[in-house]
Amino acid sequence: MPQQNQPSEPAPTIDEPARDYGPDHPRVIAARLDAADGLGEAGDPVEAARLYEELIADCTRIGGPDHEATLVTRNDHANWVGKAGDPARAADLFEALAVDMERVYGPDDPNTLAVRAGTAGWQLRAGRTDEAARIYDELVPDLVRVLGDDDPQVLDARAAHAAALRDQGRLEEAVAVYELLLPAQLRVLGPDDESTGATRSQLEVLRAGASRSPAEGIGDGANAGVVTIDQDPYLAVVGPGRTRGRSAAGWAVSRHGGARTAARRWRARYTRSFSASRWAQDAR
Repeated sequence: MPQQNQPSEPAPTIDEPARDYGPDHPRVIAARLDAADGLGEAGDPVEAARLYEELIADCTRIGGPDHEATLVTRNDHANWVGKAGDPARAADLFEALAVDMERVYGPDDPNTLAVRAGTAGWQLRAGRTDEAARIYDELVPDLVRVLGDDDPQVLDARAAHAAALRDQGRLEEAVAVYELLLPAQLRVLGPDDESTGATRSQLEVLRAGASRSPAEGIGDGANAGVVTIDQDPYLAVVGPGRTRGRSAAGWAVSRHGGARTAARRWRARYTRSFSASRWAQDAR
């Protein structure tokens, strides 16, 4: 019979797979990614961002700048930079990544679109509402064309676009976007979903504000019912495009999921398929 209250086996460290496979092996890189994510999820996004910066250098050296692992690592790094309190830098990192994603995967690839959404979302969080609105103006039609009106990424983008317009004081335009969004949310999410309710509330407030003169504005009292992007988990930016798991790479995360779930999904696929890749040939 096993003894009670015996100490459990210590968790394996990164040193063990590094000793077994070598420091550049995909399994070791995956373990380092997990360790960085673990620190971030435990409340240390600054250290997570620092570790990801080191990982970008190693992934670029081993697989090249266009390797999937390098691009995913850049995405996650940008996210942790934003979560560490620098949304402006996160937006800039996502913007640079979007350029490379479009070059490598094409403009209509869902991951490219998701990275563009990440750029816009962090621009909004950084208070760069003009730039966020400009990106969403271009992004939403592309998302609709590629994914359709009812795709969750489209709902997310429309909601964030309306928030950017609202924060600029462009109330009539924000109302128009929310009026397109609400019927889709009712179809896809249902009337009782928190996001549907938030859209209804904001429409009521913004319709009242849009009917007033510019001198009156919408006022603090009217704004009390408006959910900001930082308050609403539906609008939270969680990754480069971590939006809804549209590809096998696992870039995206739904609002009901978690970053580590998607990361594990991608890493499991990646470590299974590494034997045919240039990375594995270099790592042998």
